[in-house]
Amino acid sequence: MELATIFSKNKPPIGIDLVFFDAEDVGINGQPYTFAMGSEYFSKNLPIEKPKSAIIVDMVGDKYLKLPIERFSYQTSPDMVKEIWNLADELGLSAFEYRIGYEIYDDHVPLWENAQIPAIDIIDFDYPNIFYNHWHTQNDIPENCSPQSLQQVGTLLLNYIYD
Repeated sequence: MELATIFSKNKPPIGIDLVFFDAEDVGINGQPYTFAMGSEYFSKNLPIEKPKSAIIVDMVGDKYLKLPIERFSYQTSPDMVKEIWNLADELGLSAFEYRIGYEIYDDHVPLWENAQIPAIDIIDFDYPNIFYNHWHTQNDIPENCSPQSLQQVGTLLLNYIYD
């Protein structure tokens, strides 16, 4: 929401559409496509002009934020991934790890499968770590999030958009 405030006060040099996907909570284990129903519908019924690219931002508020490169993103949009993670390195954003991580079926997959929109996913799937998960639990609360983590992702996106 802070990005929307910034965009409203400082017109971006490129077109920006903020899209909020929902319907993840109805996902069924073992059926990954059921976790991206909002982006599935969006990608098949584009209500806007087809975007040139997309950056999905998901689960980036973790106090122990670690953002490796999501594997599907690298396979489908390697140049965009390299550009984003190189920028994070230039900016000294320590949460971004220049290594390939998990292959995660998330909202970016329907965008490139259905609408051929180059899309990447910035995601911390180990929230908070590989042994315990707050995601989709009653522990997914503000106390387990960090403004500093959100600031790193926001800093990256603002530099990417305005520079």
